[in-house]
Amino acid sequence: MKRIPTFVAAIALATTSLSAQNIALDENFAAFPPTGWTLVNNNGAASQGWIHDAVNFRGWHEDESGVTADNTLISPVMDLTTFSSAYLHFDGETNYAVYLANHPAGFGDGVSTVEVTTDGGLTWTVIWNDMSLVNGETYAPDINMSSYAGMSSVQLGFHYSGTFAQEWWVGSARVDDSSSPPPPPGTVWAVNLPTTFAAVPFVEDFETAAGVVPSYMALTAIDAATGLADPEAWANIGNLGPCTVPFAGLFNLEMGLIPGSTNYHNVRNAMVLGIDGSNMSGMNVDFQAYDGGEEANDFDKVWVSSDGVEWYDVSTTWNLLIGVDSIWTSIVDMDLTATPVDTTGNFYLMFGQEDNFPYNDLDGIGIDDINVDGTGVAFNYAITNLVAGSTATFSVTGGTPFGTMLLAYSVTGAGPTSTIYGAVDMSVPINVLATLTADVNGDANLSPTVPGGLTGVTLYTQVVDLTAGILTNSLAEVIG
Repeated sequence: MKRIPTFVAAIALATTSLSAQNIALDENFAAFPPTGWTLVNNNGAASQGWIHDAVNFRGWHEDESGVTADNTLISPVMDLTTFSSAYLHFDGETNYAVYLANHPAGFGDGVSTVEVTTDGGLTWTVIWNDMSLVNGETYAPDINMSSYAGMSSVQLGFHYSGTFAQEWWVGSARVDDSSSPPPPPGTVWAVNLPTTFAAVPFVEDFETAAGVVPSYMALTAIDAATGLADPEAWANIGNLGPCTVPFAGLFNLEMGLIPGSTNYHNVRNAMVLGIDGSNMSGMNVDFQAYDGGEEANDFDKVWVSSDGVEWYDVSTTWNLLIGVDSIWTSIVDMDLTATPVDTTGNFYLMFGQEDNFPYNDLDGIGIDDINVDGTGVAFNYAITNLVAGSTATFSVTGGTPFGTMLLAYSVTGAGPTSTIYGAVDMSVPINVLATLTADVNGDANLSPTVPGGLTGVTLYTQVVDLTAGILTNSLAEVIG
């Protein structure tokens, strides 16, 4: 293999690194089986095996009456050759724990283990055994896999066996080089997503759309229990019928049960906006809000997301946020930046509602005159003269005055890779090129000599402001 010189050989570098700098696996089970994962029936029994908990985005193995099930959910191959340590973090839940074979009062033969193979599944080693004691027990272990660091063909297996025994759910599986758990995941909501992103500053008064859903907007109207489309779920901007009490003009967003319905059941409605916050900072949203009598549900908030799967709330529930029922309330300067979601690029903004009575008749939420804006040019990053054998300039502007920054790079791809600072546009392994200290204006520069022999290599780079915990724009530059 041709050896590619690294910048580390050319520049004196600090040893500071991004937390969980190496990430080999990061799976949220939004699809099932996930890409690259395999399902293996070990004993050939008539078992349905691992299936999808599509509501909560988890893998699920039922207790399966009448059959001795023996099934393994196997991860893609992981390359841990650059790891000096490795840890598995996952979320799990066990039901009917008394049917586990190792339960102190057990009367079943159930076994749930996490296992590792390095030879394609010929041999497996148990690294975790389910020791749950009570029904519905949840857990999030941080399992030391460091004995596999440095190896190139590592796979995980979530192995279930039992005869009408336990039930087991597995979600949010991640392998990285940090012994600490990854940042808390957002809440998984299954909603429709727009196909484009609207630039900030952004204004939506619903009058221009006039009942036609634009490409930067998507509406969801489903039964809250089943997650299926519900003709009585009312997510209306004039596309389903005339708007009844808009704040101004003829149109607004209405969310609730369809007006006039007597089939009272919980429906879930959402409007998701695709927002492009490039080169903006201090992102916030203003809007007008109307409460038709909403009771609190977990979904009843304003949310942001980077991927449209995991969502982070940026508000309290509607009944607490709006206050007086049936009166339009002005919501001003709601901060969209206090979550792991990077709002300095493309992200999603969602207004969610769930309840069981008709819009503006004991229930429902109205939204109008949305304004998304930032406070100016954000933390920004540029490279000039990236030529082998020449002096390049890496420039960072808009950071924290006198703050500390890490300039990180990859030569393997554009990611994305999850870190504690949000998703970065670099594939693992990710290396630290330099630690920078900003000046009084929050600016910093680095001027290294680019090693010879790198012509044609694509350098994927991004900077994190450790003081503020924010990321710059990312760059993918071909070395000349």
